[in-house]
This record gives sequence, structure tokens and C-alpha cells, in this order.
Amino acid sequence: MKILTICYSLTGNNQKLANYLKEKLNCDTFEIKTKKKIGFSTVFMGLVFKKNPKLKEYKINFEIYDKIIFVSPVWFGKLAFPIKSFLLKEKPNILNYCFLTICLGGQKDKLEKELTSILEKKPFYIEEFGFKKLKEEGKLKQFDKLNEKNFEELKKDIDKSLKYLI
Repeated sequence: MKILTICYSLTGNNQKLANYLKEKLNCDTFEIKTKKKIGFSTVFMGLVFKKNPKLKEYKINFEIYDKIIFVSPVWFGKLAFPIKSFLLKEKPNILNYCFLTICLGGQKDKLEKELTSILEKKPFYIEEFGFKKLKEEGKLKQFDKLNEKNFEELKKDIDKSLKYLI
């Protein structure tokens, strides 16, 4: 089975997750890049004006992959705009997919509805990993970058999810 992980990460937290999946699942990875740099003010403006950014050119042969794992942040309960731009553009090519994120959490139902609305098919799996727990323990603030110690604490939960991905 051939798996592709498609990642967007503003702070690098979700890139750590994508890299870990690449190591554990021996899958290919692709990083979504926007034409213009995105900052936190862009995130806010995107929410207000509901604009999705333009993506840098890329080429993916979707036909060789059995599964796609999307890894991306969730911004204020919504998919990060770059991943949304990608999903809208590649909708016909996305057949068997799941969504993983390092975020505050508690948004699985909203994410499933948004993903299903965009792609007109449900993901086979969705998981949110522990940022909220680390924040509540005083180890992180919102929009902080995970250090290696923080990420190590999330690996147990990530490893439990691996069986759903293969």
C-alpha cells in the first residue's frame, strides 16, 4: 500500500507530525506552500474575508497512492486556508483520505463536516493530537512551537493512531 502525506504547517508543529509519519509509515510526503507568506494577521484576515491563498505550483501523481493523509493546523475551528485551497483544487483526485492535526482539539465533528462538504466524501479517520493538554499543563501557549520534549509527549497518542492509517 502506497501512502502520501500532504502537509501544511505555519508554526512547524504539524510538519513535525508529517515527518514522524514519514518515518513510521515509510510514506511519501508533500508540503503545501503558498505564493505569499502567511502570518498570524493573514490568518485573522482570512477568517474575516473568507479568502483562500494561492498555492505555489506543484505536481502530484495521485494515481499511485492508495491513501492520502492530510496534516494541517486548525485555525479557530476551521481548516487552515492553505489546506482548504489544496482540497478545493484537487477534489477529484482525493479518494481515500484522513486528516490529522496538532491543535487545541475538540473539533472533530466540525472538521469532518467541513472536509465532507469540500470533498463530498467522509475521511476514513480524523485525529487531533494533544496541544490542548500541553497548554492546560502550562507547557505551551496557543501558537507556540512544540519543542522536542513536547513532541515526545504526543508520540504515544500518535503511535496509537498509526494502526488506523495503514
